[in-house]
Amino acid sequence: MGKYLRLCVFFYIFAAMKKNLIIVLLTILITFGCENASVLNQINEIESLTDQELFDSAYIKISKINESALCNDDERAHYYLLRTQLGYLTQHPDSTNMLDSLVIPYFSQKNDQKNLTNAYYYKGYSEVRRGNYAKATYFFKKAEEHATIVEEDKLLYKVFESLFAINELTGNYKLELEYAKKTLKIAPRISNKKWMYDALYNTTIAYNRLGQKDSSSYYLNKVEPFLKYVPKEDLPNTLISIAYLYKHTNPEKAKLYLERSLSEKESSYAIANLADIYLNEGKLDEAYHLWEKALTINDRNPKDKILHNILEYDVNHGNIDHVRETVNEIITIKDSIINSLKNDTIKDLQLRFDQEVAIRKQETITNNWQKGLLTAILLITLLVAYIIIKRYREKTKMQETQMLINDLMNQIRELEKSEEDNSIAIQKLNDQIKDQLNREGPLLKQGKILYDQIVDGKTVIEWRKKDFELFINYYKAIDFKTVNRLEKTKRKEKLTPQKMFFLLLNEMGYEKKEITQILGISETSVNTLYFRTKPIE
Repeated sequence: MGKYLRLCVFFYIFAAMKKNLIIVLLTILITFGCENASVLNQINEIESLTDQELFDSAYIKISKINESALCNDDERAHYYLLRTQLGYLTQHPDSTNMLDSLVIPYFSQKNDQKNLTNAYYYKGYSEVRRGNYAKATYFFKKAEEHATIVEEDKLLYKVFESLFAINELTGNYKLELEYAKKTLKIAPRISNKKWMYDALYNTTIAYNRLGQKDSSSYYLNKVEPFLKYVPKEDLPNTLISIAYLYKHTNPEKAKLYLERSLSEKESSYAIANLADIYLNEGKLDEAYHLWEKALTINDRNPKDKILHNILEYDVNHGNIDHVRETVNEIITIKDSIINSLKNDTIKDLQLRFDQEVAIRKQETITNNWQKGLLTAILLITLLVAYIIIKRYREKTKMQETQMLINDLMNQIRELEKSEEDNSIAIQKLNDQIKDQLNREGPLLKQGKILYDQIVDGKTVIEWRKKDFELFINYYKAIDFKTVNRLEKTKRKEKLTPQKMFFLLLNEMGYEKKEITQILGISETSVNTLYFRTKPIE
């Protein structure tokens, strides 16, 4: 700029001496016209690099442009849109907030649909980073509106994938599937195998979340040939994700993917998933050794669930070997273990972990290792004993409440059979049941909520083992005889909470088609459940 300015000043003085204003004007126009052309050329070059997905090179070039060289709104709008876009693509988020004040208004005025799509897309992306999912959804939908007009495959794919992601984050799984299918429709027209992989995998995930296992398996099989197009740095986590989908339907295949992931990169999450499979197979010792190995890996994956599994194994097997090491591990991640057990013993665990921290400090001060070890053994023994006693008391109290509620329910049934008007007496008995649930049976109250959800026609796709147990405990309270009969009946296979839930659905009068919808599984799977829970004659 300095060379052009000096040249301009020189000709200006020369022209002034000749009193020729025309030369002055021409000199200024030529000088600044050349400079503007230079900036426009840079912007065009950056746009070209961005289209070729050479994002790092494009970001370096845009970082060198001096904002003061931008002479009009057209240059500024293109510059700030590119700067925002490249900032996110290269992990350098832009903080100028020019999308609202300049970029979107300018391209709206120009009716530039392509750039408007990009502007709304990255505006939505910025809201996701802030956790404002409602705003992000609005901007992504605006991007979809303009992208549909443009009808450019790459642009449409990018917008549809963002809407897939936001619906996944907000739990709108039917819409998540809808947008996964839209990306899958567009992907074959784009010469990018990685995008094809993403579209197939997203469709697999969406079907899995809706409990449509057969469709999920179908697309999962289509995913595998495209694994070679996944970037090497993303491959380990990708393999873990695929293994997770196979975890319950094809454990052997899940093992292969987890082992392949571990061959690429050691990960505590992969090892923990492998341990879960061994646990489900009844191979407790193998699972235990894998949990121990996972704890030794220093990565960012949380270890609270792993440590909880180890503690549960030790409690069940009376194993107090290596107590000092275990105590140290508990202290190190006490916040995580507290979160994992907060529904049961959060206050008590907090107290005991704080005591252990105090003991550890005392060890440092006194350097008395033996005293610290003995104290740690005592504390862990007291903790285990306390948990066992507390759970026993809670179970006994719940059983008492179950029997009381069951008795009240029987009284209600007898009154309902009578031809007399017993509405007041029935209401009093219902109030007693409600009072019992509120005062004495918090777990039963949770079970009632789940029971009401089933009555209202909701599915159990997202339920965990704990939810099935809560449902069964509440059902036992309102119909003890039925649950007791089902538990005592000899069957071909041991009753799990999920299988007991299936039997209770039959007791509630649900037909096979309704049970299929509630469980979110195929009719073939329901037939299998009938076979596995069939009584032995």
